[in-house]
Amino acid sequence: MSKIDFITAKKVAKQIESLMQQADLTIYGLAEGTNLSTHTINRILKQRTNISSGSAKKIAEFFEIPVDKIFSDSPIKLKKIEHIPRVYKFHSENSGNHIFFISKAKEGKVATFIREKLLQDPFLNEGKRSRDIADYIKKSYKKSFDTKVVAKALERLYRDGALSREDKTGKNSVFYYRIRRTKDR
Repeated sequence: MSKIDFITAKKVAKQIESLMQQADLTIYGLAEGTNLSTHTINRILKQRTNISSGSAKKIAEFFEIPVDKIFSDSPIKLKKIEHIPRVYKFHSENSGNHIFFISKAKEGKVATFIREKLLQDPFLNEGKRSRDIADYIKKSYKKSFDTKVVAKALERLYRDGALSREDKTGKNSVFYYRIRRTKDR
């Protein structure tokens, strides 16, 4: 077993975390996109192993960057996802898989919380804006969820039929969500 070069391992982990963040990918998404195991990626991110040249090449090819950038001290700035064909194709083909994308994984957690807790809470008997709902969750349940993520989760729950909504402004920009009553169906 070779000795871990901790300085390089730290740089590599930081670069890969940045790439994942910029591309909105979880470990599962990066693993699927690069054909590496989640175990390998996890060990690299936790600096428990030196990255192999093969793994570095797969990651570099996926993000369409030179492989030496993964070992660089300089932060990597990706182009927009639409301009990175492999990443864009991955996003397009896997858009429904919530575990692959950071934003959708967060949205899934919020939606699960709302389904399991908030739909049982009388707070949603009356229409509330997503900002008010996020504030209520923070105050009453001590959970901080981003308002935009809450809004996306509420939209999905509305489309799934768990919630009803009303557009009081008529501009399709501010919606009031409440628990769907029998007469709403």
